[in-house]
Amino acid sequence: MFKIIFLLTFILNFFSSYPSFATAQNPAKPPLEKIMITLGYHLDPCQIPVLLALKLGIFKKYGLDVNLSPASGGEESSRQVASKQAHIGITKSANHIVRVNKGLPLKKIGTLLGKPLEVLIVNESLPHLKELKNKKIGFSTSNPAFSLIVLDKILTTQGLTRRDIDLIAFQKGLAHAFMNGEVDAMFTATLPYDAKIAEQFNKPIRIYAYEEFGIPPFEQFIFFAHKDDEGKAYIHKFLSAMKEALALVKKNPRGVWQDICHHYPELDTSLNYKIWIGLVELFEDEPENLDLENLQKTIDFIKAHPVDGEQLIQKGFESAQAYVMLENAPSSPDNS
Repeated sequence: MFKIIFLLTFILNFFSSYPSFATAQNPAKPPLEKIMITLGYHLDPCQIPVLLALKLGIFKKYGLDVNLSPASGGEESSRQVASKQAHIGITKSANHIVRVNKGLPLKKIGTLLGKPLEVLIVNESLPHLKELKNKKIGFSTSNPAFSLIVLDKILTTQGLTRRDIDLIAFQKGLAHAFMNGEVDAMFTATLPYDAKIAEQFNKPIRIYAYEEFGIPPFEQFIFFAHKDDEGKAYIHKFLSAMKEALALVKKNPRGVWQDICHHYPELDTSLNYKIWIGLVELFEDEPENLDLENLQKTIDFIKAHPVDGEQLIQKGFESAQAYVMLENAPSSPDNS
């Protein structure tokens, strides 16, 4: 027995005197990289994939320590990233194009939802859009330039201009203003959100997709970062984590909903659940997708439609490649 105890003691002392050997067998994981994500707007079902990656530890699996930063809208979100107060933001591709042309040093790194959700919604009592003449039309946006291009395009197809309508901007409460009859129509409305509110209010409506008026199907939610960060590891890690989170969303949307509502009970309403179920199939399977072709169509459309005589696309920014990071392939989990 004494020999056994002596032998065990010898072995323990031997290995404890060589810490590098133990480290080689169980190398310490590198520290997590801290990044800030600015969501750009209040919590809603569109953000659930990001929230899921945070709460399930998927970001940490890929080596990221993520914090979320609030913002009052896509404009503030873009300025936070441009000033390096945040690393990654979420916005509409068309607004991203406009902001880059205004000088913000931003580039698209991926896509959360690659189809437009915005629509024109009018009161059912207006069977023809020509009847929008002398009516009140509401809109809500943090970047009106592209919205005005959209409105002008819609009105032109009906032989109207902005001088023929009463245009009202809302900071918030657009949908409820429409439901209460304060406005006769609203653009920058979104599916399924505003349509579900109308359904809840039993409000008869007519819905028109922007594509019906020749407006290209821009991406509703893209991810962007500061252009100086092109090629940095955190971008690859973020996109890989989002890809895993989005796969879970598609596999079990109801389970994801329940889990997220446990952490964020303010989301747990019947309206939000209906919106969530309507969004699930629209989310990207491949968030690293840059879709240069779609982006180019949106750029060309904006360039062909100046706002009140102002050309929004500046020289040198006519190509989609000016707006994206090309080095953004997903990475593997950080198992080191």
